[in-house]
Amino acid sequence: MHEQKPNRLPTLKDIANETGFSVTAVSHALKDMSDISPSTKKIIQDCANRLGYIANASATSLRTGRTNTVAIILGDLSNPYFSFIAKELERQFEQNGYSAFFMHSNEQQDIERKSIVAACSRNVDGIILCPSQTPYSCDNINFIQNLHIPCVVIGRHFDEIDIDYVISDDFKAGQIAGQHLSEKGHSSVLYINTPIYNSSSRERLQGFKDTCQKYNGSKITEIEFDDYGKYFDKIQKDIETDKYTAIVAYNDIIAWDVMQRLGKFGKKVPEDLSLISFDNLHSLLPLPFELSSISSSKTSVTTKAAELLLRRMQNPKLPTEKIVLDVTLFDRQTVRTL
Repeated sequence: MHEQKPNRLPTLKDIANETGFSVTAVSHALKDMSDISPSTKKIIQDCANRLGYIANASATSLRTGRTNTVAIILGDLSNPYFSFIAKELERQFEQNGYSAFFMHSNEQQDIERKSIVAACSRNVDGIILCPSQTPYSCDNINFIQNLHIPCVVIGRHFDEIDIDYVISDDFKAGQIAGQHLSEKGHSSVLYINTPIYNSSSRERLQGFKDTCQKYNGSKITEIEFDDYGKYFDKIQKDIETDKYTAIVAYNDIIAWDVMQRLGKFGKKVPEDLSLISFDNLHSLLPLPFELSSISSSKTSVTTKAAELLLRRMQNPKLPTEKIVLDVTLFDRQTVRTL
């Protein structure tokens, strides 16, 4: 048996010396290539594990021009929606031989830019990005495109930029919410939107307003959510005096906050106030309460996005793909009939 020299990582040659196979055979075995028999692979892989062999990613990258890594940049990983997306994307890429690492932008363009730069400094092969958005800037998307790094945008989109994306049909989601409330007889509605400017917030609200106007001309009051409860202070008196019969929340997390605050002064959903939302986080979490919510399939989002980026990394010259996923109402009876 050959002893490994101290103070250095083991090499393919060390494994070859230990097992008696050629360096080429060792390399092919560790890559699980079909020209090596299963019994030989086992001998080589067992030896590699015993010696603590770790493939040199830098050397591989220099040879192939690839690192087999992707960056996934999301808005806020503490959000259960983004956590699920991250987990599913990691699984999809792992099955295809890629490692994924995660960063979040906190919905701020400067943090998002730093995350993109960090990803590029690691020579990632591609990026999945749920972009922060403002009415004035597409700079970070332009930055990625100028670097010619394959990128798929998820959850949101830019009308003015030609880039691969996978989104839910947010306009239709708003339409479904509007139709559901209108058919239940609700004509005085509070719409609580996110303070974050993005295509989802715009399109859900527009779809909702258009549909309510079509059905019964509902009176819609709009307000922006905030993390400190100030939004609720502004509407508390109106809720106490039953000005609204229903609330629409931009997402389930906002709806949960609303439910908790309503409970503090004896208002129940749906007995006193109807509530509907978007994202359907109930499909991910065993929650002890009900909430009607509208969403596309989250596994479809991750599967389509991963497949799209894999294709783009293999062939950057493919035509741009823009995938819009259908949405469904998951009716948990939190909108009552008037």
